[in-house]
Amino acid sequence: MTTNERNTATLLHLSALTQYLFPLANYIIPTVIWSSKKENSPFIDQTGRRVMNFQLSILVYMFLLGIVGVFLVVGALINHGGEFTIDSDEIHIGNFMAQEWTAWFVTGIVSFVLLGILKFAEFVLIIYGAVKASNGLLYSYPLSIPFFKVGSIKEDEKMESSDASNLENHHQS
Repeated sequence: MTTNERNTATLLHLSALTQYLFPLANYIIPTVIWSSKKENSPFIDQTGRRVMNFQLSILVYMFLLGIVGVFLVVGALINHGGEFTIDSDEIHIGNFMAQEWTAWFVTGIVSFVLLGILKFAEFVLIIYGAVKASNGLLYSYPLSIPFFKVGSIKEDEKMESSDASNLENHHQS
């Protein structure tokens, strides 16, 4: 494996961090890098698949947690908080402090906390994956939904030339 392949794979992982600069860049930039380099190297192809699987999985998890959180919190406020109005400059929740905290409200808040933990874990795992790639190792992100089929190379295993040819033959079949 060449230094260029390791650097490109590292860049694939790190390109997901562009989401903090531009919305949706964590999907666009890795896709552009992956699609332009995947034919040159099975290592880059597998890294791109893993990065995109993880980013799409995070999107699904964030969507689900966000929907659950919004519905539960807003539902609890409307049902148990009395009047709930949103003006142009502030939100009014009538007599909220006098109301009891419901399981719905707490569960909604927990979903938002989990969303924050998920984003922090995403950041850490992207950095970890980049370090692994810079050492020539494939990294499989935890909890990734396999939107794109990944090869049979084990996590943390160096990809040698024989592995690369086996992986190419595996893709062709």
